Amino acid sequence: MENVKFISVDWGTSNFRLNLVDYNLNVVKTIQTNNGIKSIAENLNKINGNHVDIFLNYIKNQLKKIEIFNNSVPIIISGMASSSIGIEELPYVKIPISINANNLIIKYLPNSILTHPIILVSGIKSQDDVMRGEEIQLLGLYHDLKIKEKCVFVFPGTHCKHIYCENGLLTNFKTQMTGEMFDIICNHSILSGSISTGLLNARAIDAFKHGVNLVNTSNSILNTLFSIRTNTLFGHKDNKENFYILSGLLIGEELSAINTKNQIVLCAENSLYDLYKLAISQLGLSSNTIFVEQEKVKKSVIMGHNQVFKILEL
Repeated sequence: MENVKFISVDWGTSNFRLNLVDYNLNVVKTIQTNNGIKSIAENLNKINGNHVDIFLNYIKNQLKKIEIFNNSVPIIISGMASSSIGIEELPYVKIPISINANNLIIKYLPNSILTHPIILVSGIKSQDDVMRGEEIQLLGLYHDLKIKEKCVFVFPGTHCKHIYCENGLLTNFKTQMTGEMFDIICNHSILSGSISTGLLNARAIDAFKHGVNLVNTSNSILNTLFSIRTNTLFGHKDNKENFYILSGLLIGEELSAINTKNQIVLCAENSLYDLYKLAISQLGLSSNTIFVEQEKVKKSVIMGHNQVFKILEL
């Protein structure tokens, strides 16, 4: 594989994804594992060796699984790798900032493990929030979409990010714990016995819409949550319907916090794309929303790393 432009590594808390990227920004090869930063950090004391070397050895072992003959191809790493539990902690960049790779903190990592240049990219912070990873996705998508007016990029996930932009500036962002709260309620609360997964069929869609609508008709989300239990006790809804009612309630609550003076840019994949699109429609926000193609969202980290590649001095 001689046509590799750079190696993109998106290393999150729970997952690791490595992509070989060619000069047309096509993915030549992908390696994805569940060995996120957290799992490796938790085992550092069990492994002999330098802290940084242990992380880089993991990357080296992944590269052995694929053929890459050019050892000078740079490896660009973003996500939790630059956090306090990662390869090396880098400080956050404070917003507002111009959405440009030059404004990110980027560090070359000298090492004896890999001959590839190693480039570590840090995250950003506001007065009361932090982000590592989504800023790279934003960097790639913003330059591709070329949106100039006020907008808010919505990145669903365990910790959903709402990133506010205007005229090329990242002005603010908010973290919404939608995905994590959904997991906690489904698996670790009294409501867990009233919830079970199911396919997104017509009945589930109606239940999801009902959950979204509850955001506007209920005085308290805390009280509304308990109604999921009484749905079961009184036979009003089955457990699969409750699953989608909860999903609609939490996603609807999250989206209702967005200032509708901003154009919404939904950046989601797979089932989350379908659910967020449905919630946006139910809240009457579709005409004010750009729905980014899922394939483009999947490549957003690579597109962001390409912006970083452009400013590297190699």
